[in-house]
Amino acid sequence: MASVPPGVDAVVRVVGRGPAGLAAARLRLDALRRVEHACLSIPTSLELAPTGEVLARSERVAGVDLAGLARMREGLSAGECVTVGTSIAGALAALHAGGLIHGDVSPANIVVAGRRAVLVDALAGAGVDERGTPGFAAPERAVGATAPSDVFSLGRVLVGAASDEARERVAAWAAPMTAALPRDRPTAFECARALEACSPPRPVRIPELGVAASVRAQAREPLARTVREDSGRSWRIRRSVARYVRIGGFAAAGLAAAGLIAILGARLVGPGGPGPWPTPVSPAVFGSAPDDAAADLVQRRFDAVAEADADALLLTTGPASPARGEDAAIAASLRSGDLRYDGLSATVGASEVLVVGNGAATVRVTYAVSSRVEVSGTHREERPGAIVEVEVEVMWGPAGWRIERILPAP
Repeated sequence: MASVPPGVDAVVRVVGRGPAGLAAARLRLDALRRVEHACLSIPTSLELAPTGEVLARSERVAGVDLAGLARMREGLSAGECVTVGTSIAGALAALHAGGLIHGDVSPANIVVAGRRAVLVDALAGAGVDERGTPGFAAPERAVGATAPSDVFSLGRVLVGAASDEARERVAAWAAPMTAALPRDRPTAFECARALEACSPPRPVRIPELGVAASVRAQAREPLARTVREDSGRSWRIRRSVARYVRIGGFAAAGLAAAGLIAILGARLVGPGGPGPWPTPVSPAVFGSAPDDAAADLVQRRFDAVAEADADALLLTTGPASPARGEDAAIAASLRSGDLRYDGLSATVGASEVLVVGNGAATVRVTYAVSSRVEVSGTHREERPGAIVEVEVEVMWGPAGWRIERILPAP
């Protein structure tokens, strides 16, 4: 197996024992390598130590884990909790779409670095002998890890991480995530989208010595921390309602702004907004709804372009797809620094399946995107804002849903 390249700092964790443990870890690692998400850290290699322990080696994620951050500063603001929550919920949604469970979503397994958080230790948490971290594990976790138990743990993490000032508000957001019955909890994808509408995300503030301290902390086994559970107002996450409020709010407040026409090839919806909003159709195809997948992929494209992350942009498309070919020049410009977008942000709204079958689907996606300054070489141009519609063709493959083509909505 591949290992961490020479000169790259690594973290080594014990993930099992003996040849049987190594075989099981290899099977899970093979499955994890088919999951692609910027907020998920996956081990790079496995080995069987002379002592019989199975060791997983990973590239160290720059930042501070939430358990360590709690010892350095007061709790997180509401906006910081949104940053953590959307990042980790997105990573969990990618895992769950691939048929995988994390099993131990806890402060020690979440590394924060400014505008994003990364879920680590993806290999060991779902093991048959694991029971999760006390204080964060779901009631049913004792009999096995499930997607709803991951969602429960994330809800507990957010409440436990919140500052005294923000805790009541965050607890209200997390109430459906921590419902007693697994069937009453939203999916990780629904959590990511709903949390986006709760509060503007804010970069997580890390004290000056935070990163240096985290390097030492990540070398140790995760520390458990019992969460304080507070009651909050009932807040139900319903995907269609959350999307309607989010995009409708952009239009009503005049905050919608123009999209990346060159990248997403879209047509603008009229200034009055897109009109009546249909209830999204979510047929479960190959374990993942294509409308959810298309919305997530479009959001990831915007995030990648905003961060000038060419690799993340290319990962949204199929390897031999027309979209991948069209993105090649954009990716090259992002890598070279010849292209960037200052002030870019976007929120994906409604997504509706138009055609589905044989592992492929066409989905209409509507999004609101901020005004921004496009910098191409020495040329700078201000672009206005709008709400935009596109038709996204997605196809299911070994890595899950990927974009084949993006067309203007007719």
